Amino acid sequence: MMSKQTRLNFGQASSSAPAKRRRLNAIEDLPVNDDDEIENPSKPSKESSKTKATHEKESNESDETTNESNSQHNHQPSSTKSITLSHHKADLFAAPPHTLLCHATNAQGTWGAGIASAFKKNYPAAFKLYASHCAAWGTSSLLGTTFLIPPQTKSFSKAERESQHWVGCLFTSEKKGKGKGSKESILEATGEAVQDLVRRVKDVNEDAAATASSSSSATIGGSKGSSRPAIASVRMCKINSGLFGVPWEATSAVVEGVEIEEGDLKEIEVFSMD
Repeated sequence: MMSKQTRLNFGQASSSAPAKRRRLNAIEDLPVNDDDEIENPSKPSKESSKTKATHEKESNESDETTNESNSQHNHQPSSTKSITLSHHKADLFAAPPHTLLCHATNAQGTWGAGIASAFKKNYPAAFKLYASHCAAWGTSSLLGTTFLIPPQTKSFSKAERESQHWVGCLFTSEKKGKGKGSKESILEATGEAVQDLVRRVKDVNEDAAATASSSSSATIGGSKGSSRPAIASVRMCKINSGLFGVPWEATSAVVEGVEIEEGDLKEIEVFSMD
């Protein structure tokens, strides 16, 4: 299995995180349908005052040059890039095909209230895969990870089949209701889960590109293997701000602190009706 990688400004993955969490690979679980000498002060230098003055001048000029260089270096723009959030007042679910829709969830396998209940209604086949994933791994192993579910084209729900949406489950709290995590633990798990999200989106799109390239170069009469579609864009509701009770401003600061590399997910679109 693939190991979980670290790519965010929020901080390196916690050293106390269970090793099992780092081995999670949600995609594999799914069907097709991660030293100068010191001069003795008792012996003053015999250099002339003129020579001494010259040396002092040269030394001052050198210091000024060094300070200027350091100043320029300190003001150079940083090459570090982070995720950008763009905000939209619209329906999260009215997204074009192959959009990844993300929400924060518990690791107990239930989508019973809030935005999660809307996900369950709109994507019943995805919900079953999420529930099975929770049962297979357990709550402590899932905290701080992300589970990506491809479009379920064989769902009994016509709406789910036709939407062709990916569903992203960010495990930011082990439990729901009164057993939910503290604000601090939810924010920490959010940072780790978004880090995992970035890696998984990149993996999916690299795999899709490789499959497309392989298919285009296949010989006539060869069999065409099945593949998952690439993720065209990523949308997110104001995660954690509902039943988990964490202010959106705190969560968005964590998400925007996630560092990205070349080829990584650059932008997440945030959709809400307020």
